Amino acid sequence: AEETTATERANPRKIREGMVVSTSMDKTAVVAVVERVRHPKYDKFITRTKKLYAHDEANDAKIGDKVRVV
Repeated sequence: AEETTATERANPRKIREGMVVSTSMDKTAVVAVVERVRHPKYDKFITRTKKLYAHDEANDAKIGDKVRVV
């Protein structure tokens, strides 16, 4: 059996993948996370975009980079 610590079981981290859309702020990158959800009535897929503000200590991220936010 695979062993996991108590903190890993109690609080699994959410991981989102997105695209960097802005790096204007110092030590912060704005990441657009796109979610495709099916409409409950019409069964068509709708894209929902959520902008997340991610800490970027070294200002490494550039616009257009694909990143993973934890």
